[in-house]
Amino acid sequence: MKKYLLFVMFFYLFFSSQITYSQWERQSNFITTWGNGFAIDACDSNNAIFSALFNPQGERKNIVYITHDGGKIWNSITTPHVGYMDVVILDKNTIILGADNGEIDKSTDGGKNFTVKYNEPQTTNFINYIEFFDNDNGVAMGDAVSPSQKPIFLRTTSGGDSWENYTANQSIGGTSGDMWRMVDFINPNIGYYYTVGVHPEILHKTIDGGKDWFPLNNAPTNLHFIKFYNENIGFAFNRVYPDFISTLYRTVDGGNNWVQVSTSIKGTSASDLEFIPGDSSKIWFAPYDASIAYLYYSEDMGTTWTEKFLKPNTSSIRDIVFTDENHGWILCNDGVLFHYNNSGVGGTSIEEINNITPTEFNLENNYPNPFNPSTTINYTIPKGENVRLEIYNSLGEIVNTLLDGYKDAGNHSIIWNGKDSNGNSLSSGIYFYRLINSSNTISKKMIMLK
Repeated sequence: MKKYLLFVMFFYLFFSSQITYSQWERQSNFITTWGNGFAIDACDSNNAIFSALFNPQGERKNIVYITHDGGKIWNSITTPHVGYMDVVILDKNTIILGADNGEIDKSTDGGKNFTVKYNEPQTTNFINYIEFFDNDNGVAMGDAVSPSQKPIFLRTTSGGDSWENYTANQSIGGTSGDMWRMVDFINPNIGYYYTVGVHPEILHKTIDGGKDWFPLNNAPTNLHFIKFYNENIGFAFNRVYPDFISTLYRTVDGGNNWVQVSTSIKGTSASDLEFIPGDSSKIWFAPYDASIAYLYYSEDMGTTWTEKFLKPNTSSIRDIVFTDENHGWILCNDGVLFHYNNSGVGGTSIEEINNITPTEFNLENNYPNPFNPSTTINYTIPKGENVRLEIYNSLGEIVNTLLDGYKDAGNHSIIWNGKDSNGNSLSSGIYFYRLINSSNTISKKMIMLK
């Protein structure tokens, strides 16, 4: 059996015209199409939340969605306000939202009910940024009421139930300029803030939670984005006028010195940069461009970058979040959400790219069959659409969902590793796999022998 498996995999890999391994899958389950994405957050591989702007017939309406099963189902949340610029999910039930009227709202029942925890319009009318470091300690930043006033920095030690105002002692610029992109705290005391609306615009650092700030005079200027992994390692993206040259810079000494790491990255600005938790060398970066979604990945702390491609492509990426190396989400600006699952819990997608577009919706026999421990399932779809591929046991119970999202027209394959949706190995027996689109369902039988 092992020799047969090796032969089949060698034959497939050698003769396929072009094969790429892809972990980003589009999710659209029960989600209303939106215009602009605001923010997304996740506390683990199952629980995530995002906010976006929805414009039905020109009416401005905020939408907030939450998932508890890794994005298989997204449920809308009724919120007390219209626009939430940043969102935090601490656990399955605890949600904290920062609003564009200066409010901070909290829910402890999964979004069924919200309570206003901060609302002082005389100090801020726009919450840009919220970050929590555990279930108790967090910070927030709000724009000043007018450019001549000071921005506010808030601190909580009660899980967001109460907030202490740490308004800056210095006049460092009243606004962040671009929501959460210009401010980043790596713990309750140490943070970075790029001042906008003052001259000169300078990157500042605090070590006391935002009361006192000192300038980082060697930092690049004309910044569009900052992001730090810890007190020492961080990135900044700038665009220099009038030549419109975009450059990514890196610091490894807390912002005292910076080196240019790339001038070849596409895009006119920066949307988000996300470190893999626990590993500063692995980074996902999304430059901004209004017409296309650019996405890059680095495994050497930004020294070299590989461009990645999302299918279907979208106009622009807004926010990225990872809970660990194998699970993450991308929130886009035109109603598109992507999920990253590289854990082996579901299946490994293998996309075969060729010049022949199939004319039928078809599910082929898996091979090998019987199998142990994994098998390959081929399917074809004649047009780009949302499809599901589910695994059932002999009792008719769903044990795993290998695919649930958008796929381009073409010939596709996916490898099932014989595990359920929780990553547990299943026992020998008869299983069924079912391919579903909006108008068709095809089922096949397979046998796992151990």
